[in-house]
Amino acid sequence: RKDYAGVGRSDPYFLIFAEDTNELLYQSEYITSTLRPEWRTGRFDFHVYDPDNTFEQGAYRLNVVVMDEDFGKGKNDLIGSLNVTLSEIVVDAEFALQRQSKKGGVAGKLLVRSFSISDIPSIGHYLVMGCDLWLNIAFDFTRSNMDPSETRSLHYLDSDNVYMKVIDDVIPLLLQYDPDGEVDCFGFSGKLSPQAPTQYAFNLKGNGETCVGSEGVKDAYAETVKSITLSGPTKVVPVMQKVVSMFQGSRLNKSNQRYLVLVIVADGVPVELDQFKEVRAFHKLRNPLEVSLNWLFSANYAGNCRDV
Repeated sequence: RKDYAGVGRSDPYFLIFAEDTNELLYQSEYITSTLRPEWRTGRFDFHVYDPDNTFEQGAYRLNVVVMDEDFGKGKNDLIGSLNVTLSEIVVDAEFALQRQSKKGGVAGKLLVRSFSISDIPSIGHYLVMGCDLWLNIAFDFTRSNMDPSETRSLHYLDSDNVYMKVIDDVIPLLLQYDPDGEVDCFGFSGKLSPQAPTQYAFNLKGNGETCVGSEGVKDAYAETVKSITLSGPTKVVPVMQKVVSMFQGSRLNKSNQRYLVLVIVADGVPVELDQFKEVRAFHKLRNPLEVSLNWLFSANYAGNCRDV
């Protein structure tokens, strides 16, 4: 359809929500100045608790909303929406987008070019089967965190800063399922010395040793903050690739099964966010892993972490 004013073209993008929880499952890129957008194929996860293996796709409903991007000039406009079950989404299926105005009517059509569903066991399945965790955590050392010597810095060490709070909140919980108590700790977007190039996947302990328990993680993090030169931009894909490569190179077998968990704590949005989502989805189809990206929007950690 045309833009909100009824003239010209739209800059459309779409969002997919789970009907039962209203959780945002996927947001596409926007296509500029078009009435016939073709979005690239995307991937999204949805979680179903189905211990009896009785899940029916016809009972799982999605809300699909198509919007017109306004590029900060005002509120993004609603083009149309539809409600659909998983069983209805097949290749070449066509759906009418309904206007949400008083006049109602059809705002356009949505055509499915490709669609598939993969059954990926959750971390809960692996833990129930007796898998141990392989726990990793990575910290953001971009300049946006501000100089660690300043009290407003997210890396300020004279008190328990926001990164320390993440360690205290997350690591003890996950270590309940990691019997050796060891954590591989990494940093990204920082320089190991002022004249060195920016590193996007480095071990907090230069010799590659692991940290023991949450206190070991905090010690390694604090020592790194004292010597690191903040840099940028925020890139998380290299550290994810490094950890997955380590995991794939380990000697896992039926008697030594592990589930990889990587917690990434970042001050800002990664510059390669779309690539991160695609790479994470690619590896999840092939490896038992969970990669959690947490954005710290302010020093008030509680309620300001967001997993992508």
